[in-house]
Amino acid sequence: MGIFRSMKIVFGTLIGFALIVACDEVEQMIADELPDVGIEVPDVDIDLPGGDGDKDNGVGSGGSSGPSGNSSGVSSIGAARALPSDTPSLSQAQSAGTVRISSGSTVFVAGYRQVSGNNQNPLIARYDNGNLTWSRVNYETGTPDARAYGLLFDPSSNKLYAIFSVDGGQSGSSGFERFTGKGWLRGYGTGGGPKVAVVAQINPSTGAPIGGTFVTAQLSNGKTNSVQVTGISLSGGNLILKANSWYSPRKTNGSPFSCTGSSPFSYSLTLSGDLSRALSASAPGCQ
Repeated sequence: MGIFRSMKIVFGTLIGFALIVACDEVEQMIADELPDVGIEVPDVDIDLPGGDGDKDNGVGSGGSSGPSGNSSGVSSIGAARALPSDTPSLSQAQSAGTVRISSGSTVFVAGYRQVSGNNQNPLIARYDNGNLTWSRVNYETGTPDARAYGLLFDPSSNKLYAIFSVDGGQSGSSGFERFTGKGWLRGYGTGGGPKVAVVAQINPSTGAPIGGTFVTAQLSNGKTNSVQVTGISLSGGNLILKANSWYSPRKTNGSPFSCTGSSPFSYSLTLSGDLSRALSASAPGCQ
């Protein structure tokens, strides 16, 4: 009986080992059949983290974490807010809680006007000593929704940059394309709906656009996908952007990266000061 019991134990051990090996082989076969894919998200509308209240040099509640000083000027990225008129007072802009920055006695404000039930046009305004110097609402006046949600001003070089969002392209005299013709990316691309970024250099004395570029991502089917700028700074005359890009961010030559992982991807982009060229681009998980 002892011999038979030992044989049963050995036989059972061998069967158990064979089952473990077989399961491991099946699991490896399944893993080998699963490709790495990027997740395509066609549209986003995400507010950046809220601010710390309505301060003189900051943004109101619901905006960004506030203006940040850097080696070349002051900047702020946040959630654009609706303004009550085409020529809002500074106190109205502060009450709205939209993006604003200040340099000495000068304040710049970025937001939008709600022109219809489902259409917004971006607005940027300048104030000196608390008084309105200029206000512009004609950066984009077509059917796509557009807002201004970022600003950078460098008083040493007297340069002003603005960040806009837009969910479609357009021709003629109503869209951003009329001043992005010499930019790194000259248009929205194909499709419509996903919110992309437009970066523009603005004349700080008049508010008129000097030049600009689109910053877009690309879906695997070639259509445009979303990009949201989260940071802006100047370095050596070049513009440095930090952004969230949905599958897939672009290389400096405009072609999409090949990415592994989930959207959004943390995207870094360096543009020439005149916005005509992309000098460097990177995103973790993308090649």
